[in-house]
Amino acid sequence: MRILPFATLGLLCGVLAGPLLAQEAPLPEDIAAAHPKGKWKVRRAELYRYLTRYKGANPSINPALRDYVEARLVEAEARKRGIRVTDTEITKWLKKIDKLQRANGADLAKLRKLSGMSKRELQRRARQWLLYRKVTREILMKKDPTRRANAPVSDGSVTIVVSELFEKATKELDRKKLPKNVVFRVNDLKVTEYEWGRVLAIELAPTEVARALADLILAKEIVLLTGNDNPPTKSELAYQERWQLEQEKNRIKRQVRRPDDVTDAWIIAHMANRGITLESLRQNPAFRAHARARGYFLDGLGDADIAKFFKDNKPRYAPLLKVQRILIAARAQRVPGIGQRARSLPEGKAEAGGIHARLLAGDDFETLARQKSNDPKTIKLNGGTIPFHLSRATPGYQDTYLQASLLKVGEFSHPFFSRGRGYVIAKLLEKKPSRTLKKDRKKIARDAADISQRRWQNRVVRAARKNPSLFERN
Repeated sequence: MRILPFATLGLLCGVLAGPLLAQEAPLPEDIAAAHPKGKWKVRRAELYRYLTRYKGANPSINPALRDYVEARLVEAEARKRGIRVTDTEITKWLKKIDKLQRANGADLAKLRKLSGMSKRELQRRARQWLLYRKVTREILMKKDPTRRANAPVSDGSVTIVVSELFEKATKELDRKKLPKNVVFRVNDLKVTEYEWGRVLAIELAPTEVARALADLILAKEIVLLTGNDNPPTKSELAYQERWQLEQEKNRIKRQVRRPDDVTDAWIIAHMANRGITLESLRQNPAFRAHARARGYFLDGLGDADIAKFFKDNKPRYAPLLKVQRILIAARAQRVPGIGQRARSLPEGKAEAGGIHARLLAGDDFETLARQKSNDPKTIKLNGGTIPFHLSRATPGYQDTYLQASLLKVGEFSHPFFSRGRGYVIAKLLEKKPSRTLKKDRKKIARDAADISQRRWQNRVVRAARKNPSLFERN
């Protein structure tokens, strides 16, 4: 792993999210998580394998993989040149960094604990950085014999030398051409799945490792829930695949200028660019477990359950509205992301009134939204069009929905106050009729099954035991 200069250790040791799962008792070293009554175990090797295949599986050189390869290349170069770093040098270096941190009002020990980094890992990183500098000094002296032996080495010089070592190395990343369980090969160095997974467990954010562990836990729990380890059916896999695409589509629609152009084919291509294909998803244990769980919860719903869910969630099935709006931010504190002075309520009301007058005079709503609206860029650059249909239950848009529902298609509202945001002018673009139990029973049943599964999943994850040392950076 590339080691940053320790003067920036505050960034290196940023506050990391804590484990998602509570720990009741210490677990053996080779166990990542276990059922409280011993009904299943997730071994570290299983977790590392999962991290390798589904978190670090992209065949391109991702940053963590490149950092690891570069570190190994520097170590090989150091062995070739007989360069070593002593314990005394490491201690001296850490004392120097600690002194610098104290001068800045920080403390090296506290920063280390905040990041979950063990003393051993801190020493290893110090050793690595000193090794980088020594190897760089030797290479620079060979290129320039007139250079002084103890001349300082800049961080930029280290980066250049290490990058040159990486570019000159012979790298093999095609899994089909490599021996079984070997993830990649660089020069004479072979790295196994277990070894690379262990590196990823350190390099990935703790939330990512916790999510991977939760996936494996849920896969084990599905067997207990269903009473068997039968694979998901074709219909369950198809439903999970559809759900996955819809989730990805909704996420992307909130970020692009023309959300209507986001098709299934576009999403599949976008996923492929990140190394994810539908085929790889179907082989993912978590994907298959979720598919089996969705089928299980869907099969368990009767007519009475679906009717009760529909009755309890009627706002969710009210008419869907496609809305265009102009937001004039006005509240006591500054609105994040806008980067301007927060208007007072009278100022916001006056400005919204002026825009409304221009609309009545025939000015284009879309042009004014781009020029005047304080909505996020995704909405503003889209001419004020919210990139998804609103329901009565859409969080953060209740006021906008209420006012837009009173309009006819093509009409715009008078300025109204939206709590916590400011003054809004809404225009109704499209109105889809209410969903009914008779007509949309299938969709309502799936919604009910999804919510039931999510609640069960949260209970399982909270109740699972796991080893807290998994998140120490060592």
